[in-house]
Amino acid sequence: MAFGRLKVATQLSLLVGATALVSILLLGALLIVETRRVVESEIEDRSTALLLSTGELLATPLAYGDHSSVNRLLETIVQENALDEVYAFSVTGHMIAAHAADTGPGGSPKLEHTLQPEQINEVLQSGAPVIRAHDLDIDIAVPITLGGHPIGVVLGVASSEDAMAAIVAAAPRIGTAALIVALVAALFAVGIGRYMAAPLKTLAAAATAVGEGRLEAPTGIRRGGEVGALAAAFTRMVEDLRVARAEVAEQQHTLERRVAERTAELERALEELSATAAERERLINTVRELSSPVLPVMEGVLVMPLIGVIDSERAANLIAALLGGVQNHQARVVILDVTGVPIVDTQVARALIQAAEAVRLLGAQTVLVGLRPELAQTIVGLGLDLSGLITRADLQSGVEYARSKV
Repeated sequence: MAFGRLKVATQLSLLVGATALVSILLLGALLIVETRRVVESEIEDRSTALLLSTGELLATPLAYGDHSSVNRLLETIVQENALDEVYAFSVTGHMIAAHAADTGPGGSPKLEHTLQPEQINEVLQSGAPVIRAHDLDIDIAVPITLGGHPIGVVLGVASSEDAMAAIVAAAPRIGTAALIVALVAALFAVGIGRYMAAPLKTLAAAATAVGEGRLEAPTGIRRGGEVGALAAAFTRMVEDLRVARAEVAEQQHTLERRVAERTAELERALEELSATAAERERLINTVRELSSPVLPVMEGVLVMPLIGVIDSERAANLIAALLGGVQNHQARVVILDVTGVPIVDTQVARALIQAAEAVRLLGAQTVLVGLRPELAQTIVGLGLDLSGLITRADLQSGVEYARSKV
């Protein structure tokens, strides 16, 4: 609703102002009603006392039938503005005398009230004043007694019209005073609204700052009650957020430092691993070179001593090293010494044949030396064909053969 979208200060001002205005209007209405009740009660009490005294004064002349005295007495009461109308009735309901403040046509009193016989009997039987109110008039009937015996009834009519006219005339002044009080109450309500809304505005600004990442505690709130408790709780929350942010920042800093240290360690380990791998590669190359050395023993003659088991990888390295040596040294004879090879199988034999064929394509001749008897039996048993290779018993005989060829 529209009221809920207003500012808190405006809401409080409207609520307090409306409450004050309604309260003032109710008090004004209550004041008028209570004033009327008090006025009417005062008129009743005064008129009743007057009629009781009048009944005592009317008892003697009424008992002796002195109606002129009764009439003069009633006229005196009306002329003194004590009552608007006064009537004297016999016990049978006959009007003995009457007088009224208002006059009708011809200047005679304007009489508008009477009592029925049953009403007179009611007054005489009760022995006390009977009061009836209608519109703005109050009818008061009092019994007239003499020596304890009822001899008549006096009826007085009092009007509250003048009093009500005075109240109505005073109503504008009362309304003006109420309006002034309402304006003062409205100003007071505005002040209360601003006073109540001020800490809420401060808290709202602080909440906005927290939402934007600025942990600023609300300042200037020195209140008790719920507002003070809310401000204190908000301040504690901001302090907790600051502590938590500091802890998170410290943890992040620690984590970044550890990550940096770990990264440096990994980089050093990687460098060490790379260095180790490079060194290992150099060692492997060195071992490869040493496992398949190509040695020039004289011009045009190379010797490659083979030691250990020859697998497929080593066989490929052996052929590559052998061909490179033939090309570099312009060799015409290559001596392969298999004295250090523990076993010659089909794979080794094929490697030797491939090496010999490759060397022959480069224009050189291959001599195989160092075959032991058990190796020779194995070759024969496997049915390997080494006819393409020249064989000699040992390295010395192989060198002599090579010398004869260069």
